Amino acid sequence: MKKNALIWAIDPGDTTGWAWALGDGSGEGCRGAGEYAAMTFLNFFYKTLEDGSVPDLVVIEKFTITQRTMQSARHPLAIEVTGALRWMCSRLDVEVAFQQPADVMNLVPNSRLKDLGWYVKGAEHARDALRHLLYRLAKTGQISLSPE
Repeated sequence: MKKNALIWAIDPGDTTGWAWALGDGSGEGCRGAGEYAAMTFLNFFYKTLEDGSVPDLVVIEKFTITQRTMQSARHPLAIEVTGALRWMCSRLDVEVAFQQPADVMNLVPNSRLKDLGWYVKGAEHARDALRHLLYRLAKTGQISLSPE
């Protein structure tokens, strides 16, 4: 990954969490995070692309359809958000990577987000996106999953 790479991490769904950082090796990490309703997020992300803020990498939580998810999900918005993101990224040659939620949730507890000052109170989906961002930055050696 190039120096100062712009990385977005997305937790897709009815409420879509997002977080972004510059993968610059500074260890500063997250530069922004939040959550929006699915279509509001897609419009927000599309607008950032239109404004010229094209990421180098978009990390998306992998959504797997199971018996449980089929019963609990009224609408397949996680799949639709993922598809829309993949389409937008393909139009601009942006790399897309998928991460397993179980791996990330087990390795990045709330306590680590708090240690880094990344914890967003009352925003579960934003925190999940932050977990994916932290996990990706750790995989590239730019930040540690463990407290210093």
